[in-house]
Amino acid sequence: MENTKLYHISGWEELFQLQIGDSFTLRPGTQCAEGKGVYFSENQPRPSAAEGSFQRTAITIEIVISSSKGWWKTKNSICHKFGRPRTYHSCGKNIKCHILDKQGWNKLTCSWEWA
Repeated sequence: MENTKLYHISGWEELFQLQIGDSFTLRPGTQCAEGKGVYFSENQPRPSAAEGSFQRTAITIEIVISSSKGWWKTKNSICHKFGRPRTYHSCGKNIKCHILDKQGWNKLTCSWEWA
């Protein structure tokens, strides 16, 4: 596994006011359909599964991982069967994000670390 893009969709309005160089922490939400964690989708955003995606203030956060170590992820066979991207979550851990770039009004590209 090398440089896989993961996408998280958030309805957290405060993210719109942050700038390149700022940091924020993502914490596991209340939904936790497949276990407690911060949820991401592999290689493409998945708005239908995100708690904040239908809010006017939805913002997409993109990170790149170089290893799946420390992440929970769905099996490829399940994703293929239901025609959706693989889901990753942080296994209960917080994720600290550092904004590297802003695209438009609703997409942030971030570096990250376990918090």
